[in-house]
Amino acid sequence: MIAFPLRGSIRHRLLSGLRGLAAAFLLALLPLGASATPLPPAEAGAVVARIEAYLNGIRSMKASFIQVSPDGSVVNGEFYLRRPGKARFEYQPDVPILVVADGLWLIFYDKEVEQVTRLPLFSTPISVLLRDEVSLGDSIRIEAVERVGGLVSVRVRDSGSPEEGALTLIFSEEPMALRKWIALDPQGYETQVTLVNPVYNLDLPAKLFVFQDPAPSGPGR
Repeated sequence: MIAFPLRGSIRHRLLSGLRGLAAAFLLALLPLGASATPLPPAEAGAVVARIEAYLNGIRSMKASFIQVSPDGSVVNGEFYLRRPGKARFEYQPDVPILVVADGLWLIFYDKEVEQVTRLPLFSTPISVLLRDEVSLGDSIRIEAVERVGGLVSVRVRDSGSPEEGALTLIFSEEPMALRKWIALDPQGYETQVTLVNPVYNLDLPAKLFVFQDPAPSGPGR
């Protein structure tokens, strides 16, 4: 869809975070001292099947988000998702960053320095959530299925580009709902993004997922 100090290194923090993406519901942060318990294979398989069915039922989403970076800094904004392949992160006004997934690219735009960075979308962990059909365990390698603090988590990695990082998705079970995803980037840093008040399967304008490059012929484009 998809792992930093603000200003000066905003771009580095956010880009790293999206390489190894992370996100979550604020109210579902893990309890202090909670320890993860790996699920037995049969139970893990049943949980993964429920997660796949839940994710495949989400064709679009709008939510506020709170992002916690590896250095502990916190920013917020609005998140939009439309499957397949589309996402948008709009950060709070004092963070001059826009991130758009347009179906082919994950585009990172630093408005202050007018710098654009593009990553192939399906080489980034956020693509797990943006595929037309989510099928964990095929091209997406499941590394762990665990229960912790009344929640379940599944850690996944793209089998085709495992060096790009891992994504841990955290869910409540009754009802099944995505609460958090945590990104581990190639350097070992984790970023978290909390989704707040999500709304599902609404009609989102196509223009949300179109990035207009302010200087398409400039350096670095």
